[in-house]
Amino acid sequence: MKDFEFNEIYIEGEGDNIRLYIKPLYKEKIYLDANLDDYALSEDNQMLFDKSNEDYPGKFQNCAYVVNDSGELIELKVEEENTAQEDGWGFYAGNNGSIVSEDDSPNKAGFYYTVDSWDELVKQYGDEDVLDLYTYDVVFKDDTDSNSKGFKESKQYCMDYIEEHNGTDWSYFEDYKGGTVSVVCNETGETVYEEIVK
Repeated sequence: MKDFEFNEIYIEGEGDNIRLYIKPLYKEKIYLDANLDDYALSEDNQMLFDKSNEDYPGKFQNCAYVVNDSGELIELKVEEENTAQEDGWGFYAGNNGSIVSEDDSPNKAGFYYTVDSWDELVKQYGDEDVLDLYTYDVVFKDDTDSNSKGFKESKQYCMDYIEEHNGTDWSYFEDYKGGTVSVVCNETGETVYEEIVK
């Protein structure tokens, strides 16, 4: 569903030779000719925002950057008239893609899509997936230990994974029999489902 993910913003070098860069997954380093304080990542690490822009944070859609297929950092250039508000989510379409955010807050979510309209987004992903933009992991626990699969998938994907493999010796299910297996939101830490490992 998501086209890229920033790991975080890094500082490289010492003294007068400090450089700021971001490292998207599967991309080369992208150097930013700016101060660290001028940039912010959304909580889901999908968007990079320019805090030095006078519109941030009130109109953060005007300050959003993504990584194109060449690994270059580009501005989304959101068109103000091409927006939608749906059930607490804001949709902002630009020349280089679209943002879907929760409650107009980049600190909560700033997901990037290549679609250029809300209708196209719903058609491609469905209402339920669009309105549940957080990612989820499968976590195993018992009295002495815990492990996670490291997923960043939909809630339904994780539920299906548990249903398919619980009661088998697949992966951690063998090690955590009698313990619990849960679906946990990566962004909020909330446990949204839990059952006993058979």
